[in-house]
Amino acid sequence: MFPIFFTLTGDLTVGSVGLLIAIAPAVWATGSVLFGAGTAMAYPTLIAAVGDIAHPSWRGAAVGVYRWWRDVGFAVGAVLAGVLADLYSITVAIVVIAAITAASGIDVAVRMTETHRRAEGSTSDREPTDSSDGSAGSGGLAH
Repeated sequence: MFPIFFTLTGDLTVGSVGLLIAIAPAVWATGSVLFGAGTAMAYPTLIAAVGDIAHPSWRGAAVGVYRWWRDVGFAVGAVLAGVLADLYSITVAIVVIAAITAASGIDVAVRMTETHRRAEGSTSDREPTDSSDGSAGSGGLAH
């Protein structure tokens, strides 16, 4: 979508984008590798965070629900971006998707609490929980 965005802003022509893809595959391959590396770091972290806040008795269901909503979000997001781009512009589509992503991040920042407590005076983030069964307590979500 971004190559199309650059063609619409006047920064590149469609021919320029095609030429870049044809003569500079290393640039696009490098971008793809970096995107893949970022994705490989984000997905396990998000799934671990969901698993961390979920009580062991419903941890599997929590991860499953998270993955279902994430996957549905891919499909809905793609359709929404396409509809917004068709009705308004690609710029509007990008701004709306960015706003939805920011709202989601703010919701998580406000509602999700840390489940591992630090020992007094400790600067480490890797202190264990206080519970004897190793669970994350009440689940880590502020309701």
